[in-house]
Amino acid sequence: NELMSGLGNIPIISAMVGTAITTLAVTYGGVRFQDRRKRRREAVKREFVPSATRHFKPLDEVTIESPCSPNCPLENLVAQDWTKAAIKHIRANIGRETQAESFVEAMMVSRMARSGKTTALKVLFGALKSIPIDDECEGVYPILITFNGRKEAFMSLDGESHADAILRQIAHQLLSPTPSSDAAIQVDQGALFRHLGQNNVVLLIDELNMLSTELDNSAVELLRKFLDKKNRYLVYSTHVPFAIESHIGRSAPPSTRGIAVQNLDSCFDLETLQGMHTDCESLTKAGVALLRGIPALIWTQCVLEHGP
Repeated sequence: NELMSGLGNIPIISAMVGTAITTLAVTYGGVRFQDRRKRRREAVKREFVPSATRHFKPLDEVTIESPCSPNCPLENLVAQDWTKAAIKHIRANIGRETQAESFVEAMMVSRMARSGKTTALKVLFGALKSIPIDDECEGVYPILITFNGRKEAFMSLDGESHADAILRQIAHQLLSPTPSSDAAIQVDQGALFRHLGQNNVVLLIDELNMLSTELDNSAVELLRKFLDKKNRYLVYSTHVPFAIESHIGRSAPPSTRGIAVQNLDSCFDLETLQGMHTDCESLTKAGVALLRGIPALIWTQCVLEHGP
């Protein structure tokens, strides 16, 4: 009986030890997490203003990774075709200013994940930079920022507004030396717009939905400056269609600003899609229909995941 009684206590002791270990782990993790949040909270209070140690790059020196992905050539071809209509729309609107009854509409690119949105914006960035400066056009200077988490997930800093997050991403593109992507460094709005001057500037935001589909007032006011002012324009991609000012109607009359939707092209030519890669040769018409003729999605399914 004593032996059985002793054995009977083993699960209880084990459970107690397990609870203690769990408690220690949670406490230890909590301390680390709190310390990290504290450091971030203190860091985000420091607003960066260009100085002798870090300065704005000239707009014509702003670059991105190669816009042409070596993985899916047809994705790039489709994106390049798509840019023609996109550039035509941008050139027609970048010289406009919002009037009392005439709002400048942002351009939205919305599609599911892995469907070529990032590539499209990269191709558009390159195309805008290549527009020749002549008597009819003074040139266009694109700035591309991303909240795409494919390579390095974006993480908001504690206490950071949506506008602060956007300005931090802009800092990563415009400042020299380039700060790290998670550095709590921002560009001051006044200094930023003085640097942009009267140049034609297009802000391209990749996967804005990863920041939020309901932007706070600080971000709305910031992005309006790329829509309401002459020589500015805004293009953003998102998994979930939404308007920049979609949340404002909760506390004020709904905005009448629309959205210029620029749909990405699809391809339903089976032979063309099969020719993208040897792993695509087994692709069927049913597979094309299932994946909606989206080259990037077909590439992901056939080449990266090895199955039509």
